[in-house]
Amino acid sequence: MTLARPVRHWCKIPPEYSSLSVETWKNASLPPDADGDTQSQCFRYEPPLPLTVNVSGNRTMVPCDNGWDYDLGSGVLSIVSEWDLVCGRSWIKTLLDAAYMLGGVVGSPIAGIMADNVGRRPVLVISVFLLVVAGIALPFSITLTLFSILRFALSAAAASTLVTSLVLLFEVTDTQHRAQFCGFAVAGALLTGTVYHELVYGVIYNWKSPKSLTWCPPVDWSWWCTSWTSRPA
Repeated sequence: MTLARPVRHWCKIPPEYSSLSVETWKNASLPPDADGDTQSQCFRYEPPLPLTVNVSGNRTMVPCDNGWDYDLGSGVLSIVSEWDLVCGRSWIKTLLDAAYMLGGVVGSPIAGIMADNVGRRPVLVISVFLLVVAGIALPFSITLTLFSILRFALSAAAASTLVTSLVLLFEVTDTQHRAQFCGFAVAGALLTGTVYHELVYGVIYNWKSPKSLTWCPPVDWSWWCTSWTSRPA
């Protein structure tokens, strides 16, 4: 998931050690990672090593029980740091991916059924509207549950928009040029979408900003489809 850019993190400093600097806390309280070259991002020593006393003996490693702090100095702000999707909570990222994919699986057949019953253009207009609403609302999600629901809705609306647009294109083109037009539309969408996606996420590291931009190309294309197909022949 591109929204879940990895962010360097470590166990949050407990209130009783709040006077310590970050570097002092990390050097005193974080065990080395498996490679031995970096500090653990998911465990800390218990008790933390006092700074003025030479403590001998083994200390217990315990999971971060007070949350995490993140290295936001690089400008990276992702859903990982927004909702602590690290260590024992990293599995939630997989669940969010599944919810997004499920939205596309659900949206496509529903769009097809509705398009056959109420018409292509109404379904396309509704899909574009939902795509815009979900795309605008997503960066303002205040809870992980709301974020997941909006991602599901965004995926369903995007799938519905793309399927209905392609069906409209298929129906309005003549038989002789249908394969070329539809093939170009699919290939062009995949190519431009990939390039646009990489450009946006390559230069913007705040997940809220690029997410508001990714639904712009399909909205422009789909709105053009609804306007063009409504013109008299």
